[in-house]
Amino acid sequence: RKATCNPTRRANAVSNFLTMSACTTTRVSCSAKSTSLRNSIRSAPSLHPSIGRVEQPCVAIGSSGRASCHKRGGSMRMSAVAEDVMQVEALPRWDLEKHFGYSGPMDEAMDKQMADLGDQCKAFKTDFEGQLDSKLLEAVKAYEAIDVTLTSVLTYIMLATDTQLANEDLNKRKAKLMQQYSGYNAEYLTFFSLELADLDEANLEAQYSSSSELLAYRPFLEDVRRSRPFNLPKDVERALSIRASFAGKGPVTEFYAKELSFLTFEWEGEAVNLEVVLAKMSVSTDATYRRNAMKVVNEGLKKFERTAALSLNMVAGSWFIENKERGVQNL
Repeated sequence: RKATCNPTRRANAVSNFLTMSACTTTRVSCSAKSTSLRNSIRSAPSLHPSIGRVEQPCVAIGSSGRASCHKRGGSMRMSAVAEDVMQVEALPRWDLEKHFGYSGPMDEAMDKQMADLGDQCKAFKTDFEGQLDSKLLEAVKAYEAIDVTLTSVLTYIMLATDTQLANEDLNKRKAKLMQQYSGYNAEYLTFFSLELADLDEANLEAQYSSSSELLAYRPFLEDVRRSRPFNLPKDVERALSIRASFAGKGPVTEFYAKELSFLTFEWEGEAVNLEVVLAKMSVSTDATYRRNAMKVVNEGLKKFERTAALSLNMVAGSWFIENKERGVQNL
């Protein structure tokens, strides 16, 4: 594996953990990004996949924002799903703005932070490229400061977007920030992990001996250095980093998650999203009820199989080729 201090990887990890509960104060609907996340959410009794904002007599279900309504006798009635939503309306919700300090996804403070980070990243490369053998502590502390800010910005925009996957303005906003990150990483930060991995062991031990502060970073440094056998030449690593927002696994998995959120399934006379069916199936103790729910899911996913197959082929193929080129064994 390529072990690096990666803000995008950590932001994704935080996003996966908080996606279903990361509702903002506007109480928009939430949707799981992945099957693994969905499984973990279903096992947590305090979280309900159909959390959303109730708009009587309709309820917004899923990240697509489509309303699920039902007519009977000329009047509108609240569905069972809407009743479930109302029961969880009083539960605590993540207030992203409170936790991250932004007024919203379009907050200009994020743009200023990213612009300032561009200057910091450029200075980081100027000050430390080719000098880690004598300035490792200073470099690590500067890298940490950049990484903390990047992680904050990227985690916030990922969580904000995950609660409204159908919001095109938010998706464009996220894409812009991710492209900025990829550019900074490729142009100014890639050298750090590569040169750190190649740093002479004796030199590293000497710097440890002369600085107790540097020893505090040893777990991180050793983690990065484990990537040494699998690193590619600097120009190749740069090319991979700069294209990350447009090619490879990331864009495909995001496309897959978004398309999956748009799927609807016919359940008890209503068109609902996948999370609703899975939630009902997971809480029922009736085997027949669960079997019927699974049939509904299987039938509904048939119209998604081409997208799923193409996504899997692209992700698995990209992963396999890159790791083969890096010399990873037993793929």
